[in-house]
Amino acid sequence: MRVLMSVQLLNVAGGTTKTALQLLKHLDTKKNSVELITSIYDGEIYQQLKSFRISPGITINKYKNKSSLNKFINGQNPLRYFLIIFLLYKAFHSRKMHNFDAIVIHDMISLLLLNLVNTSNVYVLWYLNTQPSIQKLNYFSFNNNVFHNILSFPFIRGLSKVNKIGVYDSINQQIVNKYLNKSVVNFSNGADVEEYVNLKKFSKTKTSKTFTLLSVGMLMPYRGYEDIFVALKKLLITKKNVKLIILGRSDFSLSYKIELLNQIKKLKISKNVEFIEYLSESEKKKLYQNVNVFIFVNDGNTWGQAAAEAIVAGIPTILTNNIGLAEIVGKNGLLVKPNSPKDIYSKLINILQNKKTIKEKTRILSIKIRKECSWSKFSYKIGQELKFGIKELS
Repeated sequence: MRVLMSVQLLNVAGGTTKTALQLLKHLDTKKNSVELITSIYDGEIYQQLKSFRISPGITINKYKNKSSLNKFINGQNPLRYFLIIFLLYKAFHSRKMHNFDAIVIHDMISLLLLNLVNTSNVYVLWYLNTQPSIQKLNYFSFNNNVFHNILSFPFIRGLSKVNKIGVYDSINQQIVNKYLNKSVVNFSNGADVEEYVNLKKFSKTKTSKTFTLLSVGMLMPYRGYEDIFVALKKLLITKKNVKLIILGRSDFSLSYKIELLNQIKKLKISKNVEFIEYLSESEKKKLYQNVNVFIFVNDGNTWGQAAAEAIVAGIPTILTNNIGLAEIVGKNGLLVKPNSPKDIYSKLINILQNKKTIKEKTRILSIKIRKECSWSKFSYKIGQELKFGIKELS
């Protein structure tokens, strides 16, 4: 089986790009040949993948203007989309694999690329790596606005070449059924569960008197950090030694970082909150060993790789019920509603007052997440779908 994968960007080490790269890593076997094309690739971030077939439009670690190019590509300037499409098209024509049985795309920009590709007798799977906004989904239908229809045409034509859409939870499944009218299958997602399993058990540091909370993810407006701050403020009334660590890059939304700093100043909790921009994997694992509670709350929909890794590490994890992982965690999880500081505070008190019960529930969840959310299982499900789809076309 020969598979061509397309993802618009590989210039940041986020969950979306990790999914694409892990799929490449696990599908590329003796029986399969897989090549990934992308517009922009940072080889310094993904050094461990040098042995795999990755064809970028441009490799930014070769250029001195790396940071400025990153800022432009990840900024708000509409012209960035033209650059991404051009570089993705360039990558497609510089690819090493010229004949393929299947195409896996991960985003709407890659969907546009299908307009330039002959997909006759090629099985096309679109894995919705992130939940598209309703505004973007409107491009998949015509209306009375001529300009809108001109913009919509390449999206609708690209979608017509897709055989099936893959999603990571039931919410996205409902969105596809409502807006895209395509056959859909729920593959869930994966995380680095093998690397994080039982990390808390292997901690060699002495138990700290500080009650440490951790939240991981790029600082974006849909993150619920404001709600965590309010819950922390309330918790500090009865428990003094509490610290919140937020690990994640802020350069994609500096204005949001400023808003957060202003809020913690207003709440007078600046001494209890620490921001960390980046840690290596080894440093991150060390941090996980010394954390009491992991908090992953979002206003928007995402899957929750960092939360899955925290659970298998043995950390009690509070997460919102609107993310994909919540469907796997179920009733045994510490689920809260979005935009609910009150719920977060209640779960924190529950953890403090019922340590043995929470520890046992976390242990049971850890086994479940390790079984259900490995990259090998996720990739196997995608691989089986591709094989079946290719067979159907032949």
